[in-house]
Amino acid sequence: MKILRYVNPAVTATATTLSAAAASQDTDLEFTSATGFSADDFILIEAVGCEKFEIRKISSISSTTITLTSAISLAHASGVTVTKLNYDQYRIDYSSNGTDYTTGTLTDLNYAEQWNDIYYEDINRSDVEYFRIYYYNSHSTTAALQSTVTPTEVYYGYIKYTDFIAKNGIDVTNSGITRAECENAIIESAEEIKRMIYRTRFFETYSQDTIFDLNLEGLELADSGLSKGTSTIVVDKYDIILWQEDVKGFRIYKGDKIAKVFKRRTSRSNTEAKVEVTESLPTTSDYKLHFQVDLFSRELPEIKEGLKEINSLLAINHLFTTIPFERLQYGMAGWSSGGTSTNFDQNMMQTLIENNNKRIRQKLATIRKISFNSSTFQEPTTASMRRFSDTLRWS
Repeated sequence: MKILRYVNPAVTATATTLSAAAASQDTDLEFTSATGFSADDFILIEAVGCEKFEIRKISSISSTTITLTSAISLAHASGVTVTKLNYDQYRIDYSSNGTDYTTGTLTDLNYAEQWNDIYYEDINRSDVEYFRIYYYNSHSTTAALQSTVTPTEVYYGYIKYTDFIAKNGIDVTNSGITRAECENAIIESAEEIKRMIYRTRFFETYSQDTIFDLNLEGLELADSGLSKGTSTIVVDKYDIILWQEDVKGFRIYKGDKIAKVFKRRTSRSNTEAKVEVTESLPTTSDYKLHFQVDLFSRELPEIKEGLKEINSLLAINHLFTTIPFERLQYGMAGWSSGGTSTNFDQNMMQTLIENNNKRIRQKLATIRKISFNSSTFQEPTTASMRRFSDTLRWS
């Protein structure tokens, strides 16, 4: 498994607005001004981050009437932004030695991605390979190299791949279990842990600012960015989903505007997160700004170690239930259960799954006990919401 993130190509400075509403399946658009636009240009309809975005190519221009090579799929209101793009696709090549690269698949850019990133995920690739990231213009067939990624081990869960196979005696050098399968098992298990123990909360405000305080009432920001391809376990912009919403409920994601996330304990029983953005948000007072965060207990060492063990146990169970037994026997010839060498057969596999599930339940109970003993968190009520500063509240 390999996950990569790289920023989307910046839009150009050539921009205008629609002077008339456009209906689904229209091929002609009316621009306020066509200055700077030409036939064969790619355009982005709607703002960066808008879930209604579309990329289209210009066929011809007559005054301010723009004819496209293909019809739009969605309706767009008069006044929405239209911007010229230098690229409409990306490509990621890969190599085992850093010299001979296999050409990757061309993929359309997604300007509605929550953090305005290229998000690449391939279960058949791994951290031991090299990657080259290209922006691509499908008309001119121009491929612009942006970055070369050298082999780097990243966190896909609470436990690193190397620690996982060492802890569990897994051999990936033969035809048994593959590295990609192990990494995928860690990812799936980390996502399951999130569903078990994280609490999702939403904050909202109409007030424009560049710094926002989120009162977390005794809990901490959780590292929900895990399994998204970050190289370390840290709290950063990928742990917050940020968007502004218009009166019709359409979202414009602003995760790429998050400059820094600070978290702190303001007292024994209270915590807050401070989020700084690079521009005043929401962009107009007509929009409502939303923060979505995952919350967890205080970051105590015993909790971190417990999550690491649960991630490992869940990942092993995932391998047991998704890989044919014949291959498991090759991959786990040196299987070690609790530090004791064990003969691996089907009866033993079922026993291990049951023992792992029992251990997971025990660890979860311990973590929850520690969590509630170290936090005064309660489900919010109407009265408690009034304690939040400014107009930020959770809903």
